[in-house]
Amino acid sequence: MAERTMGSPDAPVTMVEYFSLTCPHCAKFEQTTFKQIKADYIDTGKVRYIARDFPFDRAGLHAAMLARCADPTRYFPLVDLFFKGQENWGLSPDPDAAMAPLAKFAGLSDESIKSCLANTALQDFVVGERKTATEKYKVDSTPNFVFNDGAAQFSGDQPYDKFKTTIDALLSGQTPPVVTLPGQPNAQPGNK
Repeated sequence: MAERTMGSPDAPVTMVEYFSLTCPHCAKFEQTTFKQIKADYIDTGKVRYIARDFPFDRAGLHAAMLARCADPTRYFPLVDLFFKGQENWGLSPDPDAAMAPLAKFAGLSDESIKSCLANTALQDFVVGERKTATEKYKVDSTPNFVFNDGAAQFSGDQPYDKFKTTIDALLSGQTPPVVTLPGQPNAQPGNK
């Protein structure tokens, strides 16, 4: 139940992403924009990334639980597999059975999968992350991004430039500008 993070714990900018493994916008962000953010900011020690669960449904909750039951070194690779196969397991009449092969690929056995999905403490933890996000940051959609404990916040599969503008402002000690895109909310604290 420890934080799942990437990047230096001493990075000057912390970026928290609230996501659901059944959210298609989250999957698209993971497969596109996130890769460049990781290369430019996380891998270079400028941003510490924290992944937090915000499941919208039972399938998303169970996928989040399975990802957390995997060895911590396999957490992000399993999340990536879940996003890549989202349409297969997420739309299945039996999502648990459909995601089991992915969990096994990450090292979970049939017994550990069953035990994981029956772990009420873990379920309460994942649901608690969602509740905290809703109460503290008014998160109601995914993906949702919170920078430096609310210095900036926005939601949606935004273009790389919006992340770059926000992160660069925080790195230089400035207040991130309001970056409003057509049809998108702004980047002010508490707004989505």
